Amino acid sequence: MEFDPRGPHSPSNANLLPGFFCFGTNHRLASSAVRESLALGPDEILHLLPQISKACDCAELAILSTCNRFEIYGAKASSKVSGHYESLVTEYSRLQRPAFQVRSELAKASFYLEGEKAIEHVFRVAASLESMVIGETQITAQFKRAFAMARQAATLGPQLQHLSESALKVAKEVRTQTPIGQRSLSLGHAAIELAGSFYSSLKECKLVIVGAGEMARLSAHHAVKKHLSNLVVVNRSSERASRLVAELGCGTAAPWHDLARHIETADIVIAAVNVQSPIIDLSFIETIVERRKNRRLLAIDLGMPRNLDPRIANFEPIFLYELDDLHQTIKTNLAHRSNAADAARPIVASSLQRFVTRQGHRKHSPAIANFKEYLYRTLSRELPDKEVGRVVARLTGDFARELKSSNFSEKKSVTDFVKRLTTH
Repeated sequence: MEFDPRGPHSPSNANLLPGFFCFGTNHRLASSAVRESLALGPDEILHLLPQISKACDCAELAILSTCNRFEIYGAKASSKVSGHYESLVTEYSRLQRPAFQVRSELAKASFYLEGEKAIEHVFRVAASLESMVIGETQITAQFKRAFAMARQAATLGPQLQHLSESALKVAKEVRTQTPIGQRSLSLGHAAIELAGSFYSSLKECKLVIVGAGEMARLSAHHAVKKHLSNLVVVNRSSERASRLVAELGCGTAAPWHDLARHIETADIVIAAVNVQSPIIDLSFIETIVERRKNRRLLAIDLGMPRNLDPRIANFEPIFLYELDDLHQTIKTNLAHRSNAADAARPIVASSLQRFVTRQGHRKHSPAIANFKEYLYRTLSRELPDKEVGRVVARLTGDFARELKSSNFSEKKSVTDFVKRLTTH
């Protein structure tokens, strides 16, 4: 009886690596208007995944849709997936609306990758190396949600599961083994880093935050991480100010009419409110500057339009920093992150090699199991029962080691392995 490594129920391509591919667009290829037109919500993704999977004859699919990218990840049993680009464009265009517009946009501003290039791209996306803001952490949660939705839609199989788990491990390695996330690129964080360089210790400082929106919130949270607890949140909505203080677990919420009283004793003021004219102008400063008794005040304006009148910098104890000043800090931090991204390349490369090797080992599992079964059937007729198990174990081990150590690019016949092993 001749050994068939595929087994009686295995597809003819079972001894090939699965065909991984990815397709989509991102901030480098498409404008924000185009990305917005392609974006999908969770309900739309759950609805579309099974349809695209069926139409493209691809059981394993996941969709990652964020403000900066729309990407479809897939795996097929065959390594030959080169025809998927057109079918993916066609099916996604047909299922989305308006179809003609989507198809046109995808055709002009999309990419398609296969095999190792696709796997490497997925690793880089999960590790935030492909993000508009390199090193940002939001992509990790978005990546996890994308594959969780694929599981919910029943389009997450063992190959994509393995890919997603490996990608998240790469993301963790990059974040822990490189300084990619050490320098903040948000204005709120940059404001507190500036304050930390201005004062020797933030623990002793009083910070007044004007506003309770996202920028104010980021600044406040970063200040607390820097052990600054003497914090006052002043906002027109006292309820929102109180919610932010409760969220921080420290500080005080103050009404709008107490703003001047708190700035009188502040070391740092960060203003981040939506106003049409400055809330702190010359007349405001003139009323408090004498009572401050020449104490330094670091004033940081995160508003657009301006929250702070630029002329207040003419008062000698006041040091005013505006958005343009902070953007320079962020630009410097971005350069450091770019260097860290270069340091992450060997991590991605070695992880990719390990992934491909493991996939190669996985592809041999059916052949090894079938070989073991074949040996039991054949040898049980030739050897005593007590000898069969020992011989099967030895030959199966030799067979597995030879398969796993072979060069996967070579077209060696598994049957040749069997003939050679069984002649000893």
